[in-house]
Order: sequence, then C-alpha cells, then structure tokens
Amino acid sequence: IGLFPTLIRMWMFARSNAARGWEAVHSRPYLFGGQGRGAQRAAWQVAFRAECAALANTHYAQTLLDLVKAFERIPHRLLAEAAARHGYNLWLLRLTIAAYRLARSVGIDGAFSRLIVATRGLTAGSTFATTELRVILLDVIDSASRLWPCAQFALYVDDLTVAAIASFRHVTAIVAADTDYVVGFLQNILSLEVSKKKSLAVGATSSVGSATAKASRCRVVSVQRAAKLLGTDSGGGRKRATKVLQGRTKAAQKRIRKFYALRRMRVNTAIMARVGVMPGIAYGVEINCISDTALEAARSVVARCGTAPAAG
Repeated sequence: IGLFPTLIRMWMFARSNAARGWEAVHSRPYLFGGQGRGAQRAAWQVAFRAECAALANTHYAQTLLDLVKAFERIPHRLLAEAAARHGYNLWLLRLTIAAYRLARSVGIDGAFSRLIVATRGLTAGSTFATTELRVILLDVIDSASRLWPCAQFALYVDDLTVAAIASFRHVTAIVAADTDYVVGFLQNILSLEVSKKKSLAVGATSSVGSATAKASRCRVVSVQRAAKLLGTDSGGGRKRATKVLQGRTKAAQKRIRKFYALRRMRVNTAIMARVGVMPGIAYGVEINCISDTALEAARSVVARCGTAPAAG
C-alpha cells in the first residue's frame, strides 16, 4: 500500500466527490464496487442466475477471470486515452499520475530501498485507484456486452465473471468465445496479464465446465468443480460448495490459542470475537446459506474465542 505525503492525501480526500460523480454517471448493471453494489451483491446475483438455470433445467456455465497485479501494470498512456474517451476529469487524472510518479522506496523494519520512480501503474492506497481502473476496463466490458448480449457479466474491481444460460452447445460456445475476446483485449490491447492460476471455468455439471474450458482458445481458464467467487463459494447452481466457508471456520479455530493468550493479558476477547471472528466466518452465508452442522461448528469456535479455556 502506497503512503502518500499528507498534503496529497488531503487533496485526494477533498476531490473524491469528482470520482464518485463520474462513477454515478457511468454506472452499468454489470459494474460493482460502489454504494449498494458491493461484492456480496455481485456474488448473490451470479448465484441466483445459476440456481434459476438449474430450476429451469437448462445449462449454465461461467468463467472467473483475475488479473495479475492489475493496479501495478496499468499503462499511464492508455489510462489517459480511456479517460478522454469516457469524459473523466483530465486535470484530476494529471495530478494523480504525477502523485503516482513521485519517488518512492520500500521500507521493512526501518531499512529502506533506494528511491524508485514508477512509470506505470496505479498506486494502491490512492482514493482514485479503483475508479481509474474502472475507466480503463470500461471499454472491455462494454464491447463484450454489445457483441454477446445474451451473456451476463459482473466486474468487481479486477475480478470479472462471464456467464450464460442456454443449451449445452450454445452455452459453451458463448462463454468460451466471450472469454477469449476479453482475454485477448486485456492482454493484447491493454498490456495486462490474466492469471492462469486463478482463472477458472465452472459449469452446472462437470461436462459443461470441461467443454467450456476446452472450447476456449486462450488456454487461460482451467475447469474446476467449484470455485471461489468474491470470497464466497460458487458451484454452478446445481452443486453445493462449502470449501471456502469451511476454510474460514478452520482458520478461526487455529487462532483459538492466541485468543486464550490475549485473555490472560486481560484483553476483552469477547468483543474481538464479536466484531472480527463472527463476521469473518459468516461472510457470504446469505448467498449459499449454512447447514446446521457448519453453524454449530461456527458457534463453537466463536464461543471459545470469546471465553476462558475452562468456561464450558
């Protein structure tokens, strides 16, 4: 996370309304990340469409695309061209790029590197970073939605989901072709890199997911039975996926001994369990629900984090 000088941070905070105003004017049904359009809403809509397809006994496929170091690799020249096309405040962009190009160093435990000037990328920690990323990615999603109006898109920061509901042959062809177009646009025109490790194809059935991955010519997506979608489980509508939920419960369980140590130091671990552990475990349950067994395990972990070891 980049730490800007105080004056620049104050200026970014004072001018943040300009970025929010641009986002409001250029809102799209498939753009998420603003007021009332968080990651949970995007994941819920994707899961709802998948379950509707299963209820209608039709085929459903989706690809989840993720960029490698999206903020660090944005070319400033292409960002300026996209801002001019979409009516973004160019004076504001000029000042933010000047702030990104300030000499910086990396510090670890009091040891600092030599000064470096970055010639591309958006500095994470900037008030305008997510808005400027949306500026440069807007052309990709707009053009893909015009070419494939029957496909559904969901873009949250740099995580893009492409999905479709149709017959077996059509759904694999639509999602694969749309994925190839988006990947080609990102890599060949915007000079970004799509992650081969995190980009996945998921179908309502294993055959749909495998056929979609094979039909894709970009060779970026790999098929999985279930995937992690914006912090929640995604199984294609027909399969129940709980790997992410169980992983958060197990991670909280491993930290119980640390909570015991904090309690011996007279730290109020009950508040920590209430505001930290419990929301972390319960994230996304409104999308995929939670079984009685998983709920009992979560309640046990939260209770042990907030009470003494022998409290029963």
